Amino acid sequence: MAILVAGACTGALHAAAAACPMVYAAGAVQPLALEGEVLRNVDRPSRETTRALHLHSIARCETTIRVRIAEEKAETSFLDAVHIEVDGARVLPSNCASEPGADQPAYCRDDGVRHRLGQGDVLDLVFRPPPGTACGGVVLRANGYYLPAPR
Repeated sequence: MAILVAGACTGALHAAAAACPMVYAAGAVQPLALEGEVLRNVDRPSRETTRALHLHSIARCETTIRVRIAEEKAETSFLDAVHIEVDGARVLPSNCASEPGADQPAYCRDDGVRHRLGQGDVLDLVFRPPPGTACGGVVLRANGYYLPAPR
């Protein structure tokens, strides 16, 4: 499930940080916890790359992992691909179709088609790790870049 909600965040928090967007994570029923920012120093298209962020709030194995990516600053983020790794296994958001050629959101594949997040936009993602996963570590990987607002 992915939901884009305009105007859901304010830029009041973390205004001095030099990266974006903000990432929050939790299991199925816990409240979302701030994890950090995922696209540090990737502030123009020529710097597009994949960055990793360890999701420390996922302390035990969960059948559902929720991740919120929120653009809280006066910036615009462009996400080309987003997934998590659980014990090294790649897990796509649950709304990314597994059939080749199926209609998918832009963030399902690293293919040059980007999902845009403007200031105040939120992308809620749900991941379902495979059964039997030990969940020794959960890492969010995001490919993209952001553009600071013009001054």
